[in-house]
Amino acid sequence: MFSLPRESDDPDDILNSHIEELAMFRRWCEEIGSGPMSPVRLVQISALILAREKYTDVDFETLYIALMACDYSDEDADSLRYVTRFDDRIEEFCASIGIKVPHREVYPPPSSRSPAKKHPP
Repeated sequence: MFSLPRESDDPDDILNSHIEELAMFRRWCEEIGSGPMSPVRLVQISALILAREKYTDVDFETLYIALMACDYSDEDADSLRYVTRFDDRIEEFCASIGIKVPHREVYPPPSSRSPAKKHPP
């Protein structure tokens, strides 16, 4: 859906497009979003991508997509993000698989924190 257009409906091409999509999301999370994704989270996102496409009985495909997305070159994933303008469409992607956009937790700057209590001498 968000990767490069498919040239055919060949099952391998379809799986590769899902791998590219998950690899781009993984890289976006590492660079901009909530940080590195755990292998368990990659499998969960892979399952959501396949559910969006209405696949059933996809245990092998879910693991395969997650594994190949981990192995996908960072440079290639970043290049695809640029070509497909994935970063501009991250909200649309997250909505399509039913998750909120993952953001880093932002803590208040040190100057706005309350001062420590002073102990009596």
